[in-house]
Amino acid sequence: MTREDFCGQLRHRKWHHYTPKGLVLVQRLRSLDIVLLLLLVPPWMVGFALYVNKMAHGELARVPLLVDFPAQADGYPTVAGFLPETEAEAAGVQIGDQLTRAGAADLKGVGPFRFVAQLHEQATSERRVPLIIARNGHSFPVLLPLDPFAFPWRTLPLTLGFAAAATLVLLRRPGLPAARAFFVAGMAYSFHWLFFPGGPRWQTYAWIVVFLTSSVVVFPLFLRTILLLPEELAPTGKHGPWWPWGFMVFAFGISSRVFGTPFSHATGMRLETLVTVVFVAALLGTLTRNFLRAGPLGRRQLKWILYGLYIGTVPVLAVDAVIGVVPSLWWCHEVATLAVAFIPFCIFLAVVRFNLFDVDRLIGATTTYSLLALVFGVGGLLLGPPLSQAASASVGVTPLVGQTVLSVLLLGALLPLHWFLRSRIDRWFFPERYALRQGVLQLLQNLRELRGQSASQPPFALVGERLAGLLHAENCVIYAQDGDRYLPVFSHGGVVPMAFSTRSALVNAFRFFAGHDERRQRAARAYLSTEERIIFTNLRVALVLPASDEEVPPAFLCFGPKRSGDVYTATDVTLLSQVAGQLAMPGAG
Repeated sequence: MTREDFCGQLRHRKWHHYTPKGLVLVQRLRSLDIVLLLLLVPPWMVGFALYVNKMAHGELARVPLLVDFPAQADGYPTVAGFLPETEAEAAGVQIGDQLTRAGAADLKGVGPFRFVAQLHEQATSERRVPLIIARNGHSFPVLLPLDPFAFPWRTLPLTLGFAAAATLVLLRRPGLPAARAFFVAGMAYSFHWLFFPGGPRWQTYAWIVVFLTSSVVVFPLFLRTILLLPEELAPTGKHGPWWPWGFMVFAFGISSRVFGTPFSHATGMRLETLVTVVFVAALLGTLTRNFLRAGPLGRRQLKWILYGLYIGTVPVLAVDAVIGVVPSLWWCHEVATLAVAFIPFCIFLAVVRFNLFDVDRLIGATTTYSLLALVFGVGGLLLGPPLSQAASASVGVTPLVGQTVLSVLLLGALLPLHWFLRSRIDRWFFPERYALRQGVLQLLQNLRELRGQSASQPPFALVGERLAGLLHAENCVIYAQDGDRYLPVFSHGGVVPMAFSTRSALVNAFRFFAGHDERRQRAARAYLSTEERIIFTNLRVALVLPASDEEVPPAFLCFGPKRSGDVYTATDVTLLSQVAGQLAMPGAG
């Protein structure tokens, strides 16, 4: 059967009907999943549309006043302070002023939420609110400018990223408790970043409800998601542990900071900071505990989450450290928050496709570049100016030339230092992957040397024994073409391999579907005859690699599951493909 015949048969028979549910884009949803989607997605779309409309028209702004509200029904709110870097004080408002009217609205007896809604409602198209204030027994008007968002677009990737990732996780893994938990948590976090106050009073009230409700549940729901990953460690019981719900107090802190209720603004800021710090500690502690208790596959899932948290938060922390030294770079913090958008993508991979990329390779590369950035960044700030000045004075060139030369020298040292650190990080943190890489490189060198000796037969036994030992695979079989058949020329691990014809559908099943994806292997089995299916099943393959891209490859390398229970990563496949390619070269022996 040719490649075109095989693929045509798949199209004709709608091959995805024979695959497990995970291969289709949207799996069959459960009733609860549908209810969750209908409850959260349509309201989010409305809120997102309002948010984008406000952002597009430059209308996103906040009330710049910190206000104390009266206990009596006939009292008026009093100015208690101002948000930093706003124009409220320059407009003529002072601490202690009573606010009696906002446009046409009387402010007698208003509470914090009604106060914010009325100010937004009465704002002009230039985002200014006409106020009547009372001071020392006299009343006079002022025009209060609302404080515009400096970078209103920065929250767009956050809200869109979390909502999209949460929805895709639920569609791809319906019925999974962790998928449902992340869907609700991701949507709550996305709602939290939807800002659409202003215009009609109902719109501001709707934003307040969305903002505070999401603040109540976002921390507990994210902790619950982490507790449910990996699946092997998910708590038993219908409702799970209760302690994450203690973080609902975060809503009291953020409500006090933004609206001045139920506590003062200063108390709310301290409470919000304290709860956030405790939440981060609980999150990292839970991840660490689950990582230590999980198996290889569970650890890969958690590595994706840890990696997402790292690349999502470290840029913000690094920029904040720089801002502490150079306050004029405050705007960099707003830009750095875009990195948080990587977190939902990594959680999506952790739940749905944790073996799509080699997370160990990403962690090693990120760690290397982070260390280099730390060393060169700190060294450049502390030692760069004095070294460049000293070099310039000794050589007799301008400081600008000295700085340029020093920068070039540092860049020249970057590449060898990168390889030095990378190899040691891989050896320390990923010893199995490092051993596999070194072993495969040595095997490739041996094959090149043997090919130069013009041996009559490819060294299948050498390749099979080396790879079986390096991979710690349960079984390993190498098939080689012999005329119009494929014969097993090496077998390890107790399997009983059987020969098959080069015209068999097994050839195309191996070439196009076996791969290292169990779901695709099941798809391939749907198109095999009974005898071919027996051969395929008896091999217990987890990875199959052809020796070339020819219609009839000269050899196939078949590997069983790893004894550790881990998957074959993209890096593993790349390394092993190089070995398979050596067997297809002329004079491979």
